[in-house]
Amino acid sequence: LRQRDGAIQQRICSKDAIVSTPVVKDGRVYFSSFDNHLYAADHKTGAAQWTVDLKAPAPGDLALADGRIVAGSRTYDLTAHDLTTGRTDWTNYFWFSWVDSAPVEDGGQMFVGSSDSLRVFAIDPKTGRTIWSRFIGGWAWARPAVDSRTVYAGAVGNTSMRYLGPRMGGLAAIDRASGRLKWMFRPPHDDKALISGFAAGPLALPGRVYAADLEGNVYAFPAIN
Repeated sequence: LRQRDGAIQQRICSKDAIVSTPVVKDGRVYFSSFDNHLYAADHKTGAAQWTVDLKAPAPGDLALADGRIVAGSRTYDLTAHDLTTGRTDWTNYFWFSWVDSAPVEDGGQMFVGSSDSLRVFAIDPKTGRTIWSRFIGGWAWARPAVDSRTVYAGAVGNTSMRYLGPRMGGLAAIDRASGRLKWMFRPPHDDKALISGFAAGPLALPGRVYAADLEGNVYAFPAIN
């Protein structure tokens, strides 16, 4: 779209819904779709540069890490791709767990949540190797927030619905070096609600962390030094 008036300049189409935020880097726009594909297109003309079949929908936001585009998908894989060719440089399999969370790269580490594994992972963005994983008891669908010492991750619980066992909603503070759980906040919720907890990503600012829950509350926590 043209910035000054919203007029369409070019159109890039997939074969199904796109719910992730595009990434723009070095003249290309990257995006993923429910049509199982990851796309790269020229950001001026919309001409396709390459596509990669991820074998399952990829609804989460993409990330740039270590000079690659990183995508999670519902094949239970987190994959890193060459920006120019789309070649898959590494794959990290999350056992029987969708990777709908957006990865966050910070200081040579990458952090990402997961679905049915109920875990947050720290990943080496160069190799895809898991550095640590931390069980937080609920679906970690949202983008984590990171500061110099702590990873903050929301968890969604199934309050009144029993889906493969109970899930607990909450906000986790995790030591970014070791993966140790520092604290877990469980918000009050309506016992009749289908889901509860934190589906939106938290925000970490100097001295304070903000998080909005599914009951409509916004919480502010002191950041951990």
